Amino acid sequence: MTYLADLPATTAARRLRDGTLSAADLTEALLDRIAAREPELRVFAWLDPALARRQAAGGRG
Repeated sequence: MTYLADLPATTAARRLRDGTLSAADLTEALLDRIAAREPELRVFAWLDPALARRQAAGGRG
């Protein structure tokens, strides 16, 4: 699933629009990428994966 994190933003947006990519799948790929890189980069002051997953599933938070 991590390959989804490599998609250009325009491609991801098109695939989300045409239904060939779900927000939940893209969110999981991006969260995986963050988890893999965050210990090295340390760029997030705050990250709430559960909130991101709820929002990707269509919830407001």
